[in-house]
Amino acid sequence: MRHHKKRLTQTRYVATLAAFLLFLSACLIVFYYSVNSAAEHYTEESLHTSVGHQAYQLQYILNNQFTALSYLADHISHTGDLLGEDSLSLLQSVEQQGDFQCVMICTPDGVGHTADGTETQIGERDYFKQSMQGKNSMSDPLSSSLNGEERVVLSVPIWSDGQVIGILGGSYDLRSISTMLFSDLYGGKGISFLISGNGTLIIPEGVVLEGSATHVKELCASVEFEYPDTEESLESNLKNGVSGSCRFRYQEEESYWIYEPLGIEDWNVCYIISRDDAQENYHFILQYETFFIIAFFGAVAGLLFVLLRFYLQDRRELLHLANTDPLTSLLNKESTQQAIEQWLERGEKTGVQVMLMLDMDGFKQINDTYGHGVGDHTLQQAATLLKSIFRADDILGRVGGDEFMILMKNVSDLHAVERQMTRVCRCFQEITIPEAPGLVAGCSIGAAYHPQHGANFTQLYRQADQALYQAKGCGRGTWIICQNTTEV
Repeated sequence: MRHHKKRLTQTRYVATLAAFLLFLSACLIVFYYSVNSAAEHYTEESLHTSVGHQAYQLQYILNNQFTALSYLADHISHTGDLLGEDSLSLLQSVEQQGDFQCVMICTPDGVGHTADGTETQIGERDYFKQSMQGKNSMSDPLSSSLNGEERVVLSVPIWSDGQVIGILGGSYDLRSISTMLFSDLYGGKGISFLISGNGTLIIPEGVVLEGSATHVKELCASVEFEYPDTEESLESNLKNGVSGSCRFRYQEEESYWIYEPLGIEDWNVCYIISRDDAQENYHFILQYETFFIIAFFGAVAGLLFVLLRFYLQDRRELLHLANTDPLTSLLNKESTQQAIEQWLERGEKTGVQVMLMLDMDGFKQINDTYGHGVGDHTLQQAATLLKSIFRADDILGRVGGDEFMILMKNVSDLHAVERQMTRVCRCFQEITIPEAPGLVAGCSIGAAYHPQHGANFTQLYRQADQALYQAKGCGRGTWIICQNTTEV
């Protein structure tokens, strides 16, 4: 029952420690996840803010260009002649001094006229149709063929007396403007591009997107989106002018794709950057976090090592106390029986195993006459004497008030047993008791052999104890070997 309670206490101790460590680990995991989630959230928020700001700047520039074209269209309208010399001269001046590479005046029949006299049929162009309806318009990149380059055309209506009498258009290098706006964002590590209303990608010169994509569908098909983002949700947001972001693997790296509506002709401003580059400002936090985690688990490992060491040390001490007679430091009765049983059952035995039962003569008289203190001191002297006489691997134990049990292992000469018992009896008579000068302590011994007198502990103990009884009956201070033979 005592050992069961001890094991139960140890189990509760270990369970409590394990629960505490699990709790700390769970808190650390939550902390790690929270920090990473916060870094992820603030990174995306910062990206949205930056891209939104760039989209606003680009929209502001384009609106200024539309305003400039509108002022020019008003001036042409007031000349009274769309294709007059003053109007064409004005176009040439704008090309030389403004941001437009080529400026043209388009008559209602869809023919565009430039300052150098070039005529171009643009009647089927969407931007022409929209401007003829009184709207400012911006063409898709590939729909402009003014000079064969990939540019966009900004167009505004030319009004006269409330009627649209033509349009004024100018080819504009939108690619260089968008590149310039994003050049200082994250040290130029990301990729900026525009998506026109029909999904065409406006990519900076020298940049090749994944799969050499030139259309948003091609780009989506060449990358791997991370859950819960999908190609369908991205295309839906782009079409409906909804700002947002998605995560995907771009060139084998986890990356962000941030998109913001430009607010003109269903165009979108986009920015792609790797997750590591985007979170560069938070790297020091992640480094400290990693260091903290390593230090934490190192401390836990050290704590477990120290606790385990203390536990094993305490366990050894407790086992020693549980198995030892506190007065003599020999094995107690229970441990002596257990040690002898284990040896008889599983020990590497050779020769004969000899059990000795030893009882001190006159010990009761010493206790009654001189007190228990003197008796205890006498027992301690007896135990010291026995340890000095027998071998270190023999089993010695105190099994009663003044009774001792010894198992001599692997005895090859039985005459040596007789000599040993004679020596013990003689040495016990030499024990001195300072409180009782002249009083001689002695002992009687009974011996039994394994396997001749018994095959197990119980049989040996019974035979040795009977031999001890016979020795005490012979006048004490002597020894007797069991004469009975047990059939095994």
